[in-house]
Amino acid sequence: MPSPVTLVTVHHEGGGAPAPPPNVGRCAHGGYTYGFGASTWQRYRDVWSSFATLNFNGRSLDLVLTGNRHVYNDPQGRPVPAYPVTDVDLGNIRAACAEARGLGYVVNAPTVRAHRDSPGSSTACPGSYTMARWAEVVAACTAGGTAPLPPTTGGDDDVPKDKDFVSAFANAEGAWRLQYDGGVQTIRGPFYGSYFTLPANARNDPARRFLAISAAVDGRPGYTLHSVRGEAYTFNTRQ
Repeated sequence: MPSPVTLVTVHHEGGGAPAPPPNVGRCAHGGYTYGFGASTWQRYRDVWSSFATLNFNGRSLDLVLTGNRHVYNDPQGRPVPAYPVTDVDLGNIRAACAEARGLGYVVNAPTVRAHRDSPGSSTACPGSYTMARWAEVVAACTAGGTAPLPPTTGGDDDVPKDKDFVSAFANAEGAWRLQYDGGVQTIRGPFYGSYFTLPANARNDPARRFLAISAAVDGRPGYTLHSVRGEAYTFNTRQ
């Protein structure tokens, strides 16, 4: 497998509203590695096959926020609808980049660059609303960064409660939700385990908490849990 890349480039779709869950794949043709909809995200291809950033094909983890994230007027002077970057977006970027690190796509502390600042590109992408939260976007792309967690079921507290759901993953085999404490709820398909099914010597830190569930990073059936510290726990055996 090639070496992890050291660059993340952030894009936006440039038109319309952020994609609802069934349509998050609508940007897959654009060469991006990951796309982000109104509430969900999707991996389109591996990083070495990505081709969304001029002069950096296969060398950049390319992220695209669906919808228009730039404030501007049309030729008649009318404001074009634009959509802010939300805490949900930031939490999903954080989860996707955690998966990318687990898959060996990207280093822990990459250079995070706005498309508009990419050498050879001439664009306003990823938009003024993205740039308004740029420091948080960079944190979301960085291991140990402090971008917000994905939304929870626990009300308005900044820190999720242990049983709050912080991430979800689905594929053709099944669908699962991850709790902050490492518990996994099976929505459909087989149950492969959770943090609590690990041997006691692997559960050696009672304060360990989790931020994302993704496809198994070893390519086998199952899923991988990603901790807030970047640790990855892969489950491949049906319980």
